[in-house]
Amino acid sequence: MGKLKNHYLNDEELTLSPLQLGDLMDGSVCVEAWCSRCGHYQMIEPSHLVKRLGARVSVPEIGVYMECEICNSKDIAARPIFMEPEPLMMMAAG
Repeated sequence: MGKLKNHYLNDEELTLSPLQLGDLMDGSVCVEAWCSRCGHYQMIEPSHLVKRLGARVSVPEIGVYMECEICNSKDIAARPIFMEPEPLMMMAAG
């Protein structure tokens, strides 16, 4: 069974592609970036990144274009963060 599962997983990975900045412009996603050297962390709106880098840059690739504002390291990692909708408040029956 393992070989069959691996075959399907490999086929699926070939069709997947990383999200591009332009894919994140609907407002439900932010980009999380952190410095691998000092741990500085920041959430960034995709619109700011699209203005600077363009819509076709993949999200994992944007770390190449960034620099930590604390330690000036260029070892930056980035990933999309899907924002969850605000939870609905339950009304107490009274």
